[in-house]
Amino acid sequence: MSVTLHIDFSNGVTKTFAQVPTGVHKSVTQALDAASFLKPGLTYDFDAQFIDRGGREVGAVVAIDGVGDAEGQLWAVWVNERAVSDLRRVTDFSVTPFGGVRVEDGDVITFKLMQMD
Repeated sequence: MSVTLHIDFSNGVTKTFAQVPTGVHKSVTQALDAASFLKPGLTYDFDAQFIDRGGREVGAVVAIDGVGDAEGQLWAVWVNERAVSDLRRVTDFSVTPFGGVRVEDGDVITFKLMQMD
């Protein structure tokens, strides 16, 4: 099982992982975690707004590869061209091992850096 992860930095630079292994019933943030282990890898910063009843962090990706953590910028995310607004990240303390919007085999996850004026 794998998904495609496409990162658009909105400056002409993109980064694509064509086959990110996800296993069954994984989430957007779990796909990011899996991509971090593929060469050349990636890093991301997640801003947790609160913890849900399953112990998962709920929030937003604020930077990818160190880009985007600036005033007026945000990372928008889509799964198969459907906008996603609720990202959940599984932590070591989570009692629910699933992290939000489910991604399935063959799905395309797109992150695009947006300038909010």
